[in-house]
Amino acid sequence: TPLLLVIINAFCDLIDHKLFGG
Repeated sequence: TPLLLVIINAFCDLIDHKLFGG
């Protein structure tokens, strides 16, 4: 299970929302 990939993906999503306001 690519758990790390999932975590990175979710983290990138969170950062995107933080930086670009969603």
